[in-house]
Amino acid sequence: MIPLLAASSADYLVPVVTVLAALGAVVSAFRPKPAAKRLSASPVLEAPNGMGSEPRQTQWLEKSLLFILAGYILFDRPFAWLHVPGTPLFVGEMVLALGVGVVLTTRTRLAQLLRRSASLKAVRNFMVWGAILLILQVLPYGLDAIRDSALWYYGFFAMLTAILFWSRPQRVNEWVGRYSRLIPIYLGWFPFAVVLASVGPTNILVPDSQISIFNHKNGNMAVLSAIAIAFMWLADSDNRYFSRRQRVWLTTLATLLIVLTGLQNRGGMVASFALIAALLLVLSRRRGELLMLMIAALVLTASIAVVFDIRIELFGDREISIEQFTSNVSSVFDPEAGGARQSSTTAWRLNIWEQVLNDVTNDRPFAGFGPGPDLGERYDISTNPDQPLRNPHNSHVGILARLGWVGVTLWLLLWATWFTEMYQLRHRLRYRGDDHTSNLVGWIFLAPIPILVNAIFDPTLEGAQVAVLLWTLVGSGAAIALLERTNRLPESRVVMSYSEKRSKLRAQVPIQD
Repeated sequence: MIPLLAASSADYLVPVVTVLAALGAVVSAFRPKPAAKRLSASPVLEAPNGMGSEPRQTQWLEKSLLFILAGYILFDRPFAWLHVPGTPLFVGEMVLALGVGVVLTTRTRLAQLLRRSASLKAVRNFMVWGAILLILQVLPYGLDAIRDSALWYYGFFAMLTAILFWSRPQRVNEWVGRYSRLIPIYLGWFPFAVVLASVGPTNILVPDSQISIFNHKNGNMAVLSAIAIAFMWLADSDNRYFSRRQRVWLTTLATLLIVLTGLQNRGGMVASFALIAALLLVLSRRRGELLMLMIAALVLTASIAVVFDIRIELFGDREISIEQFTSNVSSVFDPEAGGARQSSTTAWRLNIWEQVLNDVTNDRPFAGFGPGPDLGERYDISTNPDQPLRNPHNSHVGILARLGWVGVTLWLLLWATWFTEMYQLRHRLRYRGDDHTSNLVGWIFLAPIPILVNAIFDPTLEGAQVAVLLWTLVGSGAAIALLERTNRLPESRVVMSYSEKRSKLRAQVPIQD
């Protein structure tokens, strides 16, 4: 979760009520129902006038969720830090509270969704364990306990997404279309964001915070660039959203972004390459075309850098150069090859993770330290007093530290269940001949991979800018699986490719003498 400002006891009210209300919304869904009431094909949210319309608050929830997703993608941490001045009420928590309100004030069938979806059950189990530990520690630790619970309570966004998709299945196509229009926007913006994050002024801050408005993490940009490549080559394999020429240019740009961000962040580079490798395994055709395009982009960039001896100094001992890139790639396999700075960073992280593993296993194996204790202080990893670290610099190790081996087991079961469900769903769709939805599910299956890999190197899952996107993907996949089982998948709209649209427009233009 976003580090909160110093707050008085009165400021505890909003986050405490929000988190406990989210827990109440989930727990209330477990009320016994008559056996005759089973999950049907009717919408989750009952229309108030019988005409198929939705409650207004549901529409506001969708708009708010789409708004923060776009904000997190484009502006990363500075956007996540937007909040009501003087309070710990951040934009992500405000949308979460709105979602809780929708669940509590509209007639939902969240209980039936939870009973029928193995993935949502796994999310629920993970959240409930975290909530139990929060209840036990919220009084002695206050806001710190709630802050550390972001590892699990953002999971409620998965349930909200599932509710929205089940309520109106056509949202699947609408959200995919919106994301496709966002891809060229954020790929075009990221080169400027990389430069501003490195050499931009640091004294222009988000109001009421110590966060620079240019504080955009390179690892997150690399991950989003790789996810865009996967979308264009898998989810859009039938050219519904991008022409072949657009795909080539955008893929080249995304590849260069991965290289550019990889000069400063090894974790994001490794995570991106992990997704590209998985994508090459999944692609049934055009695999060679994608591989050759990315290699050509890398070779061309390297050639230009060598010929013109391009070197741009960045912070610390980093620079934009071919030597820096090869050093970062080599250090992934041999920490000593990256120089003293990278070698010491790797050793520092491994030492912290080993200490956490030993302490939890030997002293607190069941529930870990729970939410609240300052692990940064315990393991002497708080390097900045203005922005103290409260975690072991690894979200997965953080789950072990906060939730113990029980939490780690539930975390692993969650992903094993979800990946299995998505794999089976994709094959069912391919068997039915629905290649478009099958490829979309394939992309949803791959998209969390770089996020989870990057979380090994950076505690990204505690921040809303990454966690909300991850949990939205989880909820999207679970919802599509439920829609497929009940034959409620939206019909794939016949969308002309860009080349077909161009030909049609040309045919309509009168020939001038």
